[in-house]
Amino acid sequence: MAEVKSQSWVACDRCNKWRRIPTELHQSLADDEDWLCEFNPNKAFASCSVPQELSDAEIDAMEAAATGSGDEDEEDEFKEERSRRRRMPAIWQLIKENILTHRKRKVQDEDDVMVCQCKPTWRGGDGCGPDCINRMLCIECTKGFCPCEDKCTNQVFTQKQYAKLEVRRAGAKGMGLFALEDIPAGNFIIEYIGEVLEEEEYLRRKDFYALVGQRHYYFMNIGNGEVIDAARKGNRARFINHSCDPNCETQKWLARGELAIGLFALKDIKAGEELTFDYNFERYGDRPMRCYCQSKTCRKFVGGTQDSYDESMLVDPEDVTNDFEPVMLTDSDMDWAARALLEGRVSASTDRNKEPAVLAKLEKLCRARGVPWTVAQYHAQEDEAVAAVAAESKAGAGDTSQPVVKEEVKEEVADEAPAVASPPATTAGGGRGGKKGARRGRGGARNARRARGKKAAEAEVKAEESEGEKEEKEEKGEKEEKEEKEEE
Repeated sequence: MAEVKSQSWVACDRCNKWRRIPTELHQSLADDEDWLCEFNPNKAFASCSVPQELSDAEIDAMEAAATGSGDEDEEDEFKEERSRRRRMPAIWQLIKENILTHRKRKVQDEDDVMVCQCKPTWRGGDGCGPDCINRMLCIECTKGFCPCEDKCTNQVFTQKQYAKLEVRRAGAKGMGLFALEDIPAGNFIIEYIGEVLEEEEYLRRKDFYALVGQRHYYFMNIGNGEVIDAARKGNRARFINHSCDPNCETQKWLARGELAIGLFALKDIKAGEELTFDYNFERYGDRPMRCYCQSKTCRKFVGGTQDSYDESMLVDPEDVTNDFEPVMLTDSDMDWAARALLEGRVSASTDRNKEPAVLAKLEKLCRARGVPWTVAQYHAQEDEAVAAVAAESKAGAGDTSQPVVKEEVKEEVADEAPAVASPPATTAGGGRGGKKGARRGRGGARNARRARGKKAAEAEVKAEESEGEKEEKEEKGEKEEKEEKEEE
């Protein structure tokens, strides 16, 4: 009989596919050590071109069986929240500038102001042109310090010189951002605005959005450990979609002493065209999302590079064509109920006793904006969902058989044929920006693989402890029996 060895799962740092390796080898890997498919001792899965042996769902089931635990409790906790959110339109607040959630805004001292060398107007200058040193360094001129004074043309962020834009449906991608006027190549279009988060809050929101099944992500890495999140508060730039052949790009500028993200035209854009840019990030989820840009150079997925994934790993995002239009709030709409709606976007702490008043506020907002949503419709869908769950439970009651789950240990086989992996059901974001999350994704996978190995190791220790206790009890019983015989 072949030797039975304990197995653990590890993610390849190149293709992100999970591979099964001996636990002893897994535990020898350093936390900062890269691991690639080619290092796999099982040669059947020693290449990034080979599909994953099992789906993520099957691997998770094995882990749960091996450790006697899983993520079911956490998923069940948010199951109701996911259902509730699907029955409501998304809410967001229009803001005019970034909101710093963890610190005060920087105050510029006179010594910190960068003054350009453009010719003053009284000497025949006509404004800060393409040769402006500040413009070339992606620094905005500061009002009161620029030699061109009122003729300065390098204050587009501060003066909010945005192009004329509108938000409307963009097919399978959901909502999109469209030009209402011709925009020449190189022109500033709009600043990407939202809540500026520190890393800890960004990670919390990212995990929360996944748990509640949020379909779209609005993260944008701004640098210095900060991330812009426009999910709850932002401007129309939050609706810009991805394209593999984009007509816009993002640029990082220094404006008013703070870093800012601006969208600029890569090419001439005609009125009516959709604005897009290349997200160009590695997914922090387990699978890349299918791309719907339909360009001639489409890479078929959002994020990463063509060599990173094979098409069998692509996940089709849910169809959002018929979703409710997002409801935009302004300062005049704000009261305690509107604030509760916004708070519900980033946490599940809504007071159920206040929910009727909050839903009534949402219906009023929808009616004012022409969004076809009512509280009665919300509750009707809730009843339908409850009835569906009851029917499913009733149908499954007659089936008492339990699914067979493979153990975490297996017989080691030299040349095992690879099984075709089926794409798992995941909630890895709806396709909007998250460069910071992308950059952290590789580290997250590395931590996850440590966690998988840790679970297997803990299971082994637990089994050894149980065996040791059993032997100890047997030895104690034999000793007592021997003492009784001696007394007789």
